[in-house]
Amino acid sequence: MKTRLILYLFAIVMFFASSTVAMADPIPGDYLGLVKVVVSGGTVHGGPFTLTLPDGDKLTSFCLETNEGVHSPEIAYINDVAIKGGLNAPVGGEPLDPKTAFLYLSYLANPHAFNTDALQVAIWTIQDQFAPKHDWVYTLLINRGYDFTTANSYIALATAAGWTDTHGVKVLNMYHYNATGALIYDQDTVFVPEPMTLMLLGLGLVGLGITRRKLKK
Repeated sequence: MKTRLILYLFAIVMFFASSTVAMADPIPGDYLGLVKVVVSGGTVHGGPFTLTLPDGDKLTSFCLETNEGVHSPEIAYINDVAIKGGLNAPVGGEPLDPKTAFLYLSYLANPHAFNTDALQVAIWTIQDQFAPKHDWVYTLLINRGYDFTTANSYIALATAAGWTDTHGVKVLNMYHYNATGALIYDQDTVFVPEPMTLMLLGLGLVGLGITRRKLKK
């Protein structure tokens, strides 16, 4: 009897302890877990990122904000908006734009068809991440003689696609706690939850082909 009582008490304590941790999480959404982040090069700050997911799968993503960095590993939550949202963000976060979702799915379907630096700039532009021309990212690109023509062509493709929703594409909101226990909000990235990936990749391929035909006419 005493053994059962001890087990019951232990279970109750563990339940409340886990509830307290869950309630303390600052980001609403679906908890994903610890995600390892590796920046895989490029000439601009930002994507592409390689995300190593809790189940060991790897996924390439792009950043949604120009003013936040990365830390590895990150605590990750899946959401419809970028919490805190970076520059020019409305209260409650920056919603993922359907044009960003279209470009990301098209990239996953055929990554070799894209210049990743230009795609990153296109996503930043769509998500309203450029402040006036003193913004550090804009200045960095201008100083390097970066050509916005390719990025603008990607934006034109996404606009022509006419998506009004994100077709299941989500935002991966990430944060970590520093050595003093302070909460640090980190970069938010584009994310495709399983098991929708294959279906969404198909949509991306179809959409990219349709819009290319429209632009050629």
